Amino acid sequence: MQPLIQSSYDGYGHSSVDQDAEDISHLVKAIRKENPKSTVVFMGHSTGCQDAVTYCKKFNCESLSLNAVILQAPVSDREAMALESNDVKKWSEIAKKMIAEGNENEFMPRDSHFSPITAYRYNSLSGRMTDDDMFSSDLKDTELKQKLYCVNVPTADEYVPESVDVPLLAQRISGAMQSKDVKTV
Repeated sequence: MQPLIQSSYDGYGHSSVDQDAEDISHLVKAIRKENPKSTVVFMGHSTGCQDAVTYCKKFNCESLSLNAVILQAPVSDREAMALESNDVKKWSEIAKKMIAEGNENEFMPRDSHFSPITAYRYNSLSGRMTDDDMFSSDLKDTELKQKLYCVNVPTADEYVPESVDVPLLAQRISGAMQSKDVKTV
């Protein structure tokens, strides 16, 4: 089943990984209520990987409501945005200014992103150690441990810059999650 949560499609620009985790929680509770013995596996793609990690941190590891989590294309939005635009720093500064002025839920100028996006969301995607910044190659091991909890490791993706050593990053992420089994595909 593919859930349609508040951040699906163009909702992506004005939601958050916390809200996504709440939406996922309602879905998992409904599945468990309807069929308590079913195997529930969550597969996140792209931002869905951040959603999966956030869900696990907020809900899963206490209740064991998921049997497994798969991260497909867990890339750094911050690093991917830098690949696609030379103006990320400019737009990040505008987002930070809007947030400082109390306008975090206001939309950024249209040219800032391919989808309508709030200042909060733009900052979260483009900033370091923000809610969405979980898979950036420059995060220190201690920072990865703060971000990651009970999920598994990334694989190669066309949005990962060639400068990123994917097997090394996978090993570091796995270490942050205290996993013993590292597999890159």
